[in-house]
Amino acid sequence: MRNRSLRILASLAFYLPLTSSLQGALDTQTNTQSNLQMQKQAKLPFSPFTGKVTKNKVRIRLSPQLDSSIVKELSQGDLVLVNGEEEDFYAIKPPENTKGYIFRTFVLDGVIEGNRVNVRLDPSTESPVIAQLTSGDKVTGKVSPLNNKWYEIKLPETAQFFVSRDYIQKVGDANLMATLQRKQVEVNSRLEKAYLDGKEALKGPFPDISYSLISNQYDSIIRDFPEFEEQKARAKELFAGFKDEYLKKKIEYLESHSDSIRHAEDLKKEKSHLEVKLKEQEKRLQELQQKVTYDAFSNNSSSTIPLWVPVEQGYYAAWAERNGHGPMSSFYREELDRAIELKGTIEPYTRNVKNKPGDYLLVSSNGRPIAFLYSTLVNLQDYVGTEVSIKAASRPNFDFAFPAYFVLGAQ
Repeated sequence: MRNRSLRILASLAFYLPLTSSLQGALDTQTNTQSNLQMQKQAKLPFSPFTGKVTKNKVRIRLSPQLDSSIVKELSQGDLVLVNGEEEDFYAIKPPENTKGYIFRTFVLDGVIEGNRVNVRLDPSTESPVIAQLTSGDKVTGKVSPLNNKWYEIKLPETAQFFVSRDYIQKVGDANLMATLQRKQVEVNSRLEKAYLDGKEALKGPFPDISYSLISNQYDSIIRDFPEFEEQKARAKELFAGFKDEYLKKKIEYLESHSDSIRHAEDLKKEKSHLEVKLKEQEKRLQELQQKVTYDAFSNNSSSTIPLWVPVEQGYYAAWAERNGHGPMSSFYREELDRAIELKGTIEPYTRNVKNKPGDYLLVSSNGRPIAFLYSTLVNLQDYVGTEVSIKAASRPNFDFAFPAYFVLGAQ
């Protein structure tokens, strides 16, 4: 009996420490889970950003639920300022042109009279509430033209709407929104000016119309604002319309001043024939210009000018398409007007590499390369090793280390 009691006591002594260890392990596990939950709850502060809408007809909602009231729809490419997030929605600042409405009796001299005054989406008590104002808040607005019992105001800073996160792409920080809005105002202003200048020019006599002036305005819009696809497309459309009207006036002018064609019927028959002849003559003129260039430098075996003639013909053809098919001399005259002056020593560039942007290098006085050069107007071989001052027009450098230029003149 005594031995049995001793065995029981020994067993209890073994299990008591084990029970304490298990309890400690459970307490440690509980504390770890609690810490993980606290870490999940501690969210990083949200950093506002500029977002771009990726689809058409994306709905702005009053609250972050799919069954919430629809404020308006956004189009692909629209920009929004995102200042928060709730589950599957982004909180956004209301678009600039969004207005709110409050009952007129709560406004006295631009100051709110009353607490928790509802700001609604439309001038109606049935319209959703989008914000609230309190006594003393200042508002700027006017009597609503839709309902004179309501006051139309700019939305308060506290107002915010919601858009599904699936249709917003981050394109930059919060400051980008203001930058793009300023550029949008500028591009729209320049687009309107180009249209009005073209419209006004077409009212005058044909000889007074500066085709290149209008063309350059539209070209600069397309070049300076690559991120505004809608305005670029509009610029191309408006320029096409101007070009059509310009060609009509040109034909009318030529018809009215043609001594060789006396009758309208004869003019109609000859018109298509003359257009064909004109194209043939232009082609022949370009061939003659190219031949003159080849002949001028054929005796100089070291000259690389003939190799660049087709390249320049391509640049001229693109310019002529935009500028009423003017002569090549006008193309280079325009290039000279916006040319830059460079100084240095001309050295040959003889490395056999693909797509090299020139056959010569302009080198500074300390021997460092400045730019690649080529020309069909100046034989640069005559200036090798000589310090010169050149007039040059920019050309593509095909991602080489230095810029490339076409030499228009050297001395």
